[in-house]
Amino acid sequence: MQDLVRNRNLTRANRLQQEQAALRPLPRLPLAPCREFRVSVSRFSTMSVLGKRYSVPSRLIGTTVLARLRAETVEVYVGTRQILTLPRIQGATTHAVNYRHVSRVRGTALPLAPPLRTERACFQAFSLKPF
Repeated sequence: MQDLVRNRNLTRANRLQQEQAALRPLPRLPLAPCREFRVSVSRFSTMSVLGKRYSVPSRLIGTTVLARLRAETVEVYVGTRQILTLPRIQGATTHAVNYRHVSRVRGTALPLAPPLRTERACFQAFSLKPF
C-alpha cells in the first residue's frame, strides 16, 4: 500500500512544484471583512452601491446611510444602528427592489404610483407575488 502511495505522489511532485512557483506570498495584513460606503437614499427609496441599486424603507428617503458590503450581504446603518440586511446582488443583475419598502403615500417612493391603502393592493398594482 505504501508503495502505491509513494508512486502516485512521485507523479504529482512535478506539478506541485510548478504550482508552488506560481503562488504569491500572503498579504502582511489580514483582508478586510467588508467595504464601507456612505450613500444617500434617493427620492425613490433606493441607494446605489458599486453600481447596484437596492431598495430601502421609504422613511430613509433623503438620509445618508452607511452601507457595509460583505461577501453575501449588504448591511445598512443609520448612525450606529443597523436598520437592514439585504442579500448582495451578484452578476449581471443591477437592481433589487423589495416592494415592501414602497411607501403607501403617493409620490414618495415610486413615481406615478397610485395611492395604495394596503400592502396587498401594492402587490396587485404592480402584478407581483408577495414574498
